[in-house]
Amino acid sequence: MNLNNNNNKHKIDSLMNTSNKFHALFMGMLLIATTFSLMTSNTIATAAFVQQPVDQIKVTISKLPKQTDDASTEVTLSNNGPNNYHGEAVINIPGIGSGQVGVDYHINPVYMRVILTNIPGQTDPLINNIPLPKLPMDIPIDIPGIGSGFLTLN
Repeated sequence: MNLNNNNNKHKIDSLMNTSNKFHALFMGMLLIATTFSLMTSNTIATAAFVQQPVDQIKVTISKLPKQTDDASTEVTLSNNGPNNYHGEAVINIPGIGSGQVGVDYHINPVYMRVILTNIPGQTDPLINNIPLPKLPMDIPIDIPGIGSGFLTLN
């Protein structure tokens, strides 16, 4: 009978040993899968963070003929497609009147398009495509029907 007990004990130990091996293998696979999952989600979040532009762009127009003071407005940008952000705002130019400013921010390649319209005396829209090395930047502009001045983006 003693021999039979040793044989049963050996079978149980062998079974437990095999069970522990499968348990360790399963835990290892779970650890690897979790690591890859976290790395993937972190990469996606990092890429989204790096590509996200600023939420607002401050647009200032200055030194136009008949302009009595600098004109500034904040343009809020929102996503309107892959790699594209857009925003519009009213800008009041002292001595001239109010008009519309539109800003398109494109990520790849990185550039900004600024569109000025509906300014009293303006004969055509002003559309500037601006490569963005960094903000702030001053850009010379010539608004048709109004004249030359500067556009500052912050």
